[in-house]
Amino acid sequence: MRKYILIIYTLVLTSNLSSQSLLDYSPVWESPALSQKFNFFNSNLIISQFDNNKFGANVSPYRFGLEELNTLRLFYGKNITNFNLAFGINAVSNKLYYEINPTLSANYKFDKVILGTQLSYSRMQIQGTGAFNTLKIDIAAKLQLDENLSAAVLLKNLNDGKFAGNSQSNKSSTVGICYEIENYFTSADVEIRESFGTGFIISGGMKLNDLLKSKLVYKTYPQSISLDVIYLLQSNQLLSSFSYTEKLGFSSTIGYAVEF
Repeated sequence: MRKYILIIYTLVLTSNLSSQSLLDYSPVWESPALSQKFNFFNSNLIISQFDNNKFGANVSPYRFGLEELNTLRLFYGKNITNFNLAFGINAVSNKLYYEINPTLSANYKFDKVILGTQLSYSRMQIQGTGAFNTLKIDIAAKLQLDENLSAAVLLKNLNDGKFAGNSQSNKSSTVGICYEIENYFTSADVEIRESFGTGFIISGGMKLNDLLKSKLVYKTYPQSISLDVIYLLQSNQLLSSFSYTEKLGFSSTIGYAVEF
């Protein structure tokens, strides 16, 4: 029975959510316009800025209630003056299905503008089938409009890389704007998927005290809501995210990051 449930969930993820794979649908969402202050998980390495070096590890256990969909993410980012380089890897593996997705990201800050690019490779296999491979290229730009306001654009899969047998385009673009003042922020983003339409994302967050920060995110497609909380202890960060997605159910992500 669990085998059929897993297959059904995988099909839902790869069709209704317009992703080609489970890893295309990140358990944590962060606006590309967000500043590093509230960019807890660095989910957009392509545009992330680091003070020095940063290492992070996140795990999403029992995604949507399924042990087979446990997801692991590791990343390492390094700052060299205005240049940032990051390597990440996402993976999910069980007896029926596995996928691995390494990424290499780089960005450079020109005064008020950050330009970034990312190369990602994905390899996926479902039991009883051969392995499928794809390569994707992303680019991003972020502009600091004034002290409190920033805007960003993220173009994903410019080369339209896709797994064999998938004829639908998996290109997408996200345009966002973020306003931050003191210990608060709010952001609004539009996500356009070439073959599946448009979704809107609203998020807001605050620094509760010197140890705690929180962020709330609402997405219209797929309809979901999530709460992210970060606990700060000097250069160490404890991360947590709890979300509910329509038709799929609840997920959680826990993680650890350190700057050195």
